[in-house]
Amino acid sequence: MTMTSQKEHAVQYFPPLIIPKCNQQLFEEIALANTSFYRMNLINGCLEIMPINGKSGFREEVLIGQLYKWFEANEHLAARFYSSQTGFTLPNGDILCSDTALIFRDRWNALPSYKRENFPTVAPNFIIEEGVLVDPITHPPIVRIYKADDDISNVTWKELTNPQTVDSQVLPGFRMNMRRIFETVD
Repeated sequence: MTMTSQKEHAVQYFPPLIIPKCNQQLFEEIALANTSFYRMNLINGCLEIMPINGKSGFREEVLIGQLYKWFEANEHLAARFYSSQTGFTLPNGDILCSDTALIFRDRWNALPSYKRENFPTVAPNFIIEEGVLVDPITHPPIVRIYKADDDISNVTWKELTNPQTVDSQVLPGFRMNMRRIFETVD
């Protein structure tokens, strides 16, 4: 009698690694030693390290590609365009990396050069965070669009069910095609 074994293929989830009691100096040292393997955030003194998997990496590239096309056509408005490998130091000291971010030219040019170094001390004008944008649990997919008021004291959102496109309220004429992003949600 011959026995055979079957391998089960399961989707693996790799949770973020959380390191408490971290400061900006330690964050910078770890980030410089691991420049392209992980995405990292420093929130309330906790370092969050997240591996980038195939699906999220693909969705990020789709988002970057679409935003880059807008950036190229609107260089008079936008000064800088970033991927998830760039963190931004926010006014409260947190350092956040989004899947893609854009800073308008007037805000970037107003920054002194020392605030442009390492993790620029500026909150981007526009970010896309695919993990927040698309709820992968719901079918059909739900897209959430978040908007903060001018002083960031109030954040509101709206939900769209299975939209083909999403229009930006911040970037004139930017329309995000959701087809390729939804292809990888399952």
